[in-house]
Amino acid sequence: MYGCQSKKGPGKEVAVKVFDLKSPRVPRKDFRLEVQIMKQIGTHSSCIQFLEAFEDKRFGYLVMEKCSCNILDAFLGKKMATESELARAFHSLLQAVDHLHSVRVVHRDIKPCNILLKDDERGEKLDIKICDMGLAAVLPPEGLKRCGCIPIKAGLTEICGTTPYMPPEMLLGKHAYSELVDEWSCGVSMYVLLFGEFPYKTLRRDMELMKEVICSGHARPSFRARHDSPQPSSLACELVAALMTRDPENRTACADALTYPFFDSFLPKPTPPPSNTNANPDELLASPVDQPCASSDESHMLERLPSFHQTLLRAKSELESYEACTPLDKKRTFEEALAVLQQENGQQWRSGIRCFSEPSIRAHSELERLPARLSTHSGLSICSKGESDMKFVMQVNLPGTPSTTDDDSDC
Repeated sequence: MYGCQSKKGPGKEVAVKVFDLKSPRVPRKDFRLEVQIMKQIGTHSSCIQFLEAFEDKRFGYLVMEKCSCNILDAFLGKKMATESELARAFHSLLQAVDHLHSVRVVHRDIKPCNILLKDDERGEKLDIKICDMGLAAVLPPEGLKRCGCIPIKAGLTEICGTTPYMPPEMLLGKHAYSELVDEWSCGVSMYVLLFGEFPYKTLRRDMELMKEVICSGHARPSFRARHDSPQPSSLACELVAALMTRDPENRTACADALTYPFFDSFLPKPTPPPSNTNANPDELLASPVDQPCASSDESHMLERLPSFHQTLLRAKSELESYEACTPLDKKRTFEEALAVLQQENGQQWRSGIRCFSEPSIRAHSELERLPARLSTHSGLSICSKGESDMKFVMQVNLPGTPSTTDDDSDC
């Protein structure tokens, strides 16, 4: 992921995802599919906004709005991070995923580093932006059984995503799965932020062992905080448990999860409409304004909520322990592609400070594991003077726990 500005004059920076279209792992059709998915998602406020896309002989470019930091770094930048603030972020996340599912898009890689905040929002407002549609898929229209003479499966079968956030039905691979895999990943992400650890744990960092633990379900999540950390409320545990129900047939969908009592307890309550029938009609048409909490007892309760700062620090450490580096052959492949680009078009690349358009858990110069549809390089900047109206000062940042696909043999 890179940052760039328009050549036409000063303006807001945007994020650019670059695809090496000559790489066998990133065919041109995958780039165009991601563009199609971004267009299909539309302009929902809790999803990264698609701006434009273009391609040349070697690379494809997906231009999106730029965000400042991921949800974990945002909370760690606050003096206090209470359950009330986590509730607002969780509510926004579920709204985003519910919108994806309403347009038949399944994300398949929801995790804290793919949950961003716009413009460094570290105050009261914590509306999130869900990003990275590199592993997203589109479900066929409901009721469609065939495309011509070809039968269409009711769900998806590809095993992909990030191992600790994968649901058992995907890992088992016995049947096609539905969009409810995203609800599971939302539940795991919430669990990590509330408890500072993954719900399904292993004694050593081993992805294959993690898969076995998730599939078997023998070691269930404890929903108990460590002795030195605050215990999340029973309402929060109830919500997370509903999203992480092992049987997808009984798993709570995002639309239903948004109505859970957990959000009633912590989210601002809308002001009821005025009951005065003699009021000015213009006043009756005024939109209701969200108020913090009507009751003084509730206000005092929110003020006394414990901080989850220590828990979030532990969560950051836990996510870092599961990071993995991109194999060196992938690093060389992208460096060679950049060298060819420089030779053919007079474009330059240089080392530079990384832009946090899609922030990582930690900043370092090594390459992270690449998703199936992403080919990019860490620690490089590209100044492009091609045909586009965008001037690229592209600085990569690949976030978080490694994404995986069917082929994990090179990790």
